[in-house]
Amino acid sequence: MAGRYDAMIIGGGHKGLVCGAYLAKAGVKTLVLERRYLLGGAAVTEAVFPGYRMSVASYVMSLLSPRVINDLELRRFGLVVLPANDLFSPIENGDHIFLHDDVAKTQQEFAPGFSSRVIDMQVLLPPDLEEIFALPQGYIFHGEPLPDQLFFQRPAAHYADYRTPIRNLYLCGSSSHPGGAVSGIPGHNAAREILRDQRRWR
Repeated sequence: MAGRYDAMIIGGGHKGLVCGAYLAKAGVKTLVLERRYLLGGAAVTEAVFPGYRMSVASYVMSLLSPRVINDLELRRFGLVVLPANDLFSPIENGDHIFLHDDVAKTQQEFAPGFSSRVIDMQVLLPPDLEEIFALPQGYIFHGEPLPDQLFFQRPAAHYADYRTPIRNLYLCGSSSHPGGAVSGIPGHNAAREILRDQRRWR
């Protein structure tokens, strides 16, 4: 980590990576630090079981903003968003349902003998999500999205502009506006504000 940097992103989740990419693209010498062995935060694909790769904590990735995809030329670097169809969803009574793009097919689905075909499973509870991904209390939104933390009050009144009371310290994670989900927008917006402020620093 030798050298000097203009910006340091603490947390290499997808929002931090988006923020860092926008800053680097604008010529800001940027360092991204991540405590895990893998970048991407909760929006990663990992080999949880031998021979199988899956999204560990992100239910869908299709919310990633087209603006972010295009601005950062993610398709050129290999981004492929697969359709979220044929999703398996367990339900409370121990049963399950498959969700298809075709509503009629979903309604007809009952998958007899499915449980005998399960070869392995992983169950992540809120404490697991907190430990693995540093999500406070396991919330993907970095806390419960209560009415007093929505929209222009996220994460708290007067701090929805990504700035904090500490000079040159900004927020770009799920606790910042507009919140959780794999959109990249908090990273995009934080980078925009950092670059605006950087013009004033010069």
